Amino acid sequence: MLTVTATTRNRTLDHVRLALVTFYLRLRDRRQRATIVEVEGLPLLALPGVFPPDSFTTGLVLRNRHRLAGRDVLDMGCGAGALAVLSSGHVRSMAITDVNADATRCARLNLAWHGVEGVRVSTGDLFDGVEGTFDTIVFNAPFFPGTPLRESERNWRGGGSGPLLERFLHDVPAHLRPGGEIWLTHADIADEPGFRGILGRAGYSWSIQDELDIWIERFKLYRVLPGPEANPPEAHSNAACGGPHA
Repeated sequence: MLTVTATTRNRTLDHVRLALVTFYLRLRDRRQRATIVEVEGLPLLALPGVFPPDSFTTGLVLRNRHRLAGRDVLDMGCGAGALAVLSSGHVRSMAITDVNADATRCARLNLAWHGVEGVRVSTGDLFDGVEGTFDTIVFNAPFFPGTPLRESERNWRGGGSGPLLERFLHDVPAHLRPGGEIWLTHADIADEPGFRGILGRAGYSWSIQDELDIWIERFKLYRVLPGPEANPPEAHSNAACGGPHA
């Protein structure tokens, strides 16, 4: 008789969840035209190939932006520039960067559309072209496993528990002020144990600042600090539920 253990069943369910989410993301990537999406009631331009400003992880970062008040902030992997636009008037200063030139072009258009001035925009791999130090560095990095099969998949695949994260953690101390913090996004459907392992081996401590249940995923916003303090139990203070976005 074939016996299915709880561990095997959970792994199978995880593979099914990952396959469903990957299918959904690929369908979304087929968008070939520039579109206007609403984020917290504010219209923003989304260009083809740019990580959409109405994504789940972007929404999770945005609903915590009050914590950025009065701080000098770097938004790495800025996508369409939603954080810079919606944080205008609250942060002390904002710099944004993305490896995707279409993303920084889209962000510039959104900043100009909404009359947001003073944001420093650069295009480059991680900290290439980024000048200065910051109180908070936000990195909404790709965290789904696997190798991108097309350019648009680089927005969400092949990052969060591998070489990209390791390079980021190696370079970030030169840009983080004493007492500063890092915000990283992740999801339980991706390799979260591997993600946490990389943080620990690189000498960082972490806590979960917020999380959001959407469809079959739980997205998390990690607050990461230099130093090997014991990592606290997961917090669920701001958890919320919702349905899938387009």
